Amino acid sequence: MQGQSTRFREKQDSILLAATYIFYYLPNRTVGELKSAGLESFKKQLADIEPDVSGALSSLGSWSDVAESRARRVDVKNWVSDRAAMLGDAVHALDPSWAQGANLSLQDAVALANTIEKCFESKNFSAQALRGYERERRKQTVFVQNGAERTARLTTTEDRFYYWLGKRVLQRTGRNKDLMRSALRASCGLTDHFSLREKIRFII
Repeated sequence: MQGQSTRFREKQDSILLAATYIFYYLPNRTVGELKSAGLESFKKQLADIEPDVSGALSSLGSWSDVAESRARRVDVKNWVSDRAAMLGDAVHALDPSWAQGANLSLQDAVALANTIEKCFESKNFSAQALRGYERERRKQTVFVQNGAERTARLTTTEDRFYYWLGKRVLQRTGRNKDLMRSALRASCGLTDHFSLREKIRFII
């Protein structure tokens, strides 16, 4: 991965009353610079980006309230074997930029349940019988994995052109209902590709 994500949860009296998660992407080499500038500087950066989170930021008291992580992609050659199948992050973990890990897992579960039902009917739980589940889900999960990685790269890039490109795509998407609809359909698993026309419209 090109960068790291940072998150925190708002707590009160050690009991989780409400949760506010903020993922903040930055290049690996700048993590030290961020911390050396101090926590208040970091909180100001977040508030400048999204003023509505200012209230939640008051509970961020130290760097121990911030979790650092590096997203790791998982690609498994075979999702199934005789009498066994895997789903979710076990076979296709992805960058969190599209926030689709849980969604993909739920879609896997539905597809696998349908396949298992057929296995009971045929009394066949071989890898070959279970493979239909993998074939149904693999293309869409790879599409979401790739899209999430591209988004993360554009977010953390230090290349001026790609930074401009990423900002342009986000701005155009936010201002165009059709593009927003296409982006949401892709990120929530309702499609497994962008048409050439859609790809061009995101940029031009």
